[in-house]
Amino acid sequence: MVKADMRKGMLLKGKIGAEERIYRVLDLKEKVLVLDCVKKTMPVWKTYEELSDCVEKEEESMAEAIDIIDAMEGESRKTAYQRYNMISGILPFLSEENMRTEAIKRASERYGISKQTVRNYLCEYLATMDVRSLAPGYKKAEKKLSADEKNMRKSLNKWYYTTKKRTLKNCYTLMLQHFYCNADGSLKEQYPSYYQL
Repeated sequence: MVKADMRKGMLLKGKIGAEERIYRVLDLKEKVLVLDCVKKTMPVWKTYEELSDCVEKEEESMAEAIDIIDAMEGESRKTAYQRYNMISGILPFLSEENMRTEAIKRASERYGISKQTVRNYLCEYLATMDVRSLAPGYKKAEKKLSADEKNMRKSLNKWYYTTKKRTLKNCYTLMLQHFYCNADGSLKEQYPSYYQL
């Protein structure tokens, strides 16, 4: 992307190493202030050269990824606007890191929430530039656990998280004896490694 083509608010898509990144341009000066829309970390300054391989990304595809419903319920709408009010005082100071940090600290104290929560709200809003993204989300469906993962979880709960203070190595040995041994006491061919525990 050429410097002349960049503008505030645009989305850039590019690869850094093997990872694909999506950035939102927040400010343009000698460098470009960008927010990683995937990781949703605090904005950082990057040189134009670092972003030269990036191309503009269409805004619509980001809205689909966020899965925001147009008609929010009253309580969700109220929460979204409350969260926006918490971060609105920080927005003018995005490009000045010291002032931004101070504004985050003040918002944290004023609203009685942690600085990390304020930063999370700020990054969520900046990634989408949409107040609706601050509405409380629905819990993601938990992924299905494999049989090995279920056995590991059972083993940890049964032998490790107890008052007996067993080591992970002991817990792993007990798991193998309990779940991965044949009737004759020999170890089955397939079993998880210690490092999977």
